[in-house]
Amino acid sequence: MSIFAARKEVQRGDGGPLFCWNMDLDSLHEVTRKAAEEKGLFVLDIKSRPGNVFSIFVDGDDFVTLEQLGQLNRAIDSAFDRDQEDYSLEVSSPGALEPLVERRQFTKHVGELMQVELKDGQKLKGSLELVDEGSVELRWKERVPKEIGKGKRTVEIRRTIPFEEIETAKRTVNFKA
Repeated sequence: MSIFAARKEVQRGDGGPLFCWNMDLDSLHEVTRKAAEEKGLFVLDIKSRPGNVFSIFVDGDDFVTLEQLGQLNRAIDSAFDRDQEDYSLEVSSPGALEPLVERRQFTKHVGELMQVELKDGQKLKGSLELVDEGSVELRWKERVPKEIGKGKRTVEIRRTIPFEEIETAKRTVNFKA
């Protein structure tokens, strides 16, 4: 199977022809999606860079292992003919501090510290307590003024946030623990 469309002649600045490949990213997406599903993973993004370099980002409902990434790389690579095409695949999972981009990524991070920026610009930081089909629940402690008298008291706040209100969500790492 070819991930490249037919060669297309383009004129260089000196008037001579320059041949380039038009990438058939749809084929790559389809092969990647099927291979990822077979490995219990899902595709987050596929990016192409000059030099026919493809970066494929996948995640899973459980944490992704190096073995799964290697198997996925080999499965994708075996679907294409390297004798006809010169390309490079980079298959990886998102880093620990990368934003969560799919709803199903949230579930495995229940109990972890998250930083969530809402579409209205508000920033929240708390423990991810619950994930359901339409929302997440964060919990954090905050100092608020006492109702009577001077000073402040610590209260626990829980807030349910619909997915549609979330602009970005990232795990945070506490290096003090």
